[in-house]
Amino acid sequence: MKLALLSDLHLAMPGRGCPFTHDEDAFAEWLDGLLASFDQVILLGDVFDHDAGTHLMRPRQALRDLRDAWPKLTRRLDHPRLTLLTGNHDDLLRERGVPDHLAITWRGQRMVFLHGHQFRPLHRAWERVKYPIKWAAAWEQRNASGAVGDLLYAINHRVHRSDDLLQSNTSRGAIRLLQRAPLRLVACGHTHAPCHLPVTPHGDYLNTGACAFGRWDWAELDLPRGILQLRSEAPSPP
Repeated sequence: MKLALLSDLHLAMPGRGCPFTHDEDAFAEWLDGLLASFDQVILLGDVFDHDAGTHLMRPRQALRDLRDAWPKLTRRLDHPRLTLLTGNHDDLLRERGVPDHLAITWRGQRMVFLHGHQFRPLHRAWERVKYPIKWAAAWEQRNASGAVGDLLYAINHRVHRSDDLLQSNTSRGAIRLLQRAPLRLVACGHTHAPCHLPVTPHGDYLNTGACAFGRWDWAELDLPRGILQLRSEAPSPP
């Protein structure tokens, strides 16, 4: 079994402030290559940013607009060999029954795939504060100078991202899961920072990085050959 793992596209409305900066045609062609070469492609959440600066009170309309804005990519989400999981920005996909984790057992080896935000879920009260702020930051980036939006995103990054990859909530949660459960692999996204850590004598923690914010990271998992490798493509211009 060969798996391709990727995460965090953060598809927002195209233009300034959109975290996904790759050319849609190039990325869609690359996805087609993965779908042709691997038994399964697993997208580990945060596909859309429907709360980024459009339709504050109508999120479902925002999601429809995003599907219309990125038709070549969203069509591929329905491919039978692409498994979609939800992240912390995918509430509307979760409402539609898209799962938030996947467990696979291959020749007695059990692997768990998830976005990673589950290891420290936001309190609902904080969510009610955070997401309107994020909407305002994205709106300002799209419609004004962008300075305020850039500052708010920088503050958010500083608060929620650690320079030490192993000190993030996602890393620590994945390592704890490996230590208490008989797992070969726990694979996540969420941190936007690729990482592969063998947790001896348990299994491996893998973070695939991101396919947005100027990054194009993914991971290859070839189970018969015992290959687990992080990869990065050259970013493509919008």
